[in-house]
Amino acid sequence: MRLRRPAPHPWGEAEIRRIHVSHEAVITQYHRNNDPSVFSHYLIERIRGFAPGRQGVSEQEVTDWAGDLQKIGERGGYFFCLNQFLFVVVKPLREQ
Repeated sequence: MRLRRPAPHPWGEAEIRRIHVSHEAVITQYHRNNDPSVFSHYLIERIRGFAPGRQGVSEQEVTDWAGDLQKIGERGGYFFCLNQFLFVVVKPLREQ
C-alpha cells in the first residue's frame, strides 16, 4: 500500500509561525460494554458497512469479527478505548 503525501498547507511558513494554540484537550472514550448507549457499538456497525471489499476483507470476515466482539461483550470481556485530540488554534488577522 502506498501512502499519499499530505497536501501542501494553504498557509505560508510565516503565517504558520504566527498561530497560537490557545487550548488543548484529550477526550477519551472508554467502554467496558458494547450496548447501544456507547459510541463503539455504532462504530462497529459503520466498520461492518465499510470494510468488506477493501484490502481483501470479505463480508464473512467482517461478520465474524463483529460476532466475536458481541460474544466477548456477553462474557464481560469487552474493551474499547478511543483518544481524540482537540486543539483550538488562533490565527491572527492578516495585516492590511
